[in-house]
Amino acid sequence: MDIEINVPGAQDEKRTGKLAAFFRGGGAEHTHRRIVLLDEVRGLCVFLMVIYHLLYTAGEFFHFETFSLLLDLTTPLEPIFAGLFIVICGASSRLSHNNFLRGIKLAGVALLITAVTGFAMPALGFEGAEIWFGVLHMLAACILIYAVLAKPLNRVPAQIGILICLILYVFTRFIDWGIFGIPYVDAMNIHLPGELYECAWLFPLGFHSASFYSADYFPLLPWIFVFMAGVFGGGWLVRAKLPEAVYRTHIRPLAFLGRHALIVYVLHQPVIFGVFWLLDLLVH
Repeated sequence: MDIEINVPGAQDEKRTGKLAAFFRGGGAEHTHRRIVLLDEVRGLCVFLMVIYHLLYTAGEFFHFETFSLLLDLTTPLEPIFAGLFIVICGASSRLSHNNFLRGIKLAGVALLITAVTGFAMPALGFEGAEIWFGVLHMLAACILIYAVLAKPLNRVPAQIGILICLILYVFTRFIDWGIFGIPYVDAMNIHLPGELYECAWLFPLGFHSASFYSADYFPLLPWIFVFMAGVFGGGWLVRAKLPEAVYRTHIRPLAFLGRHALIVYVLHQPVIFGVFWLLDLLVH
């Protein structure tokens, strides 16, 4: 949502432009054509996440053995397509014109998910589905952080930014082990103070106690660096001369899923849960 204040005078117009840019929170440097290929890749990631959540719900909550076996086979792949989804969200933020509004909307949806899974479902007798800081919470926080820091971040060359993000991702990947650096390589790791993990409110950063549980958990460390790598990659997309093929639709269902990723992501879990709840009633 662009904020416009119509006040006469050139100086006032200049101030208005700055105010509008601040509330937009950075993003695309100029008008660009929609990169449909990004929609299609995002749609593929959403489709794979839906399949994974189907297996997880059926196997973990309703104990259908076949789904549990399939879940064990697919679990190692989950960080890959989730990571690709996060990279694309970062790139989309660089191409967006209003990251504050996007971030606030997404934060509202994430908080609603926490309210349902953390309070409503346990009250109905469904335990173990609590989501305190899932992928949507993390993405909302990343988008808002980028909105604040867009001006300096957009000046960083894409190659340098991506390299820095890769290094920081590697060094923060095992924060939940209490390590900053590379495990088993003493010269390249720092053991973090245990007090960090005793604070009940630092779990969004990746510092959590042994008793902490979130069915979907994507802390800012290390995932913010995956998102920011996408931001820097998006900066390259803004300036690059891309092949005409990236602007054309190749697989229409994937492009549709990519354009409506948030709606699909929010709705698919209650639908899956409801279907398997009914199946469980019929079988048992």
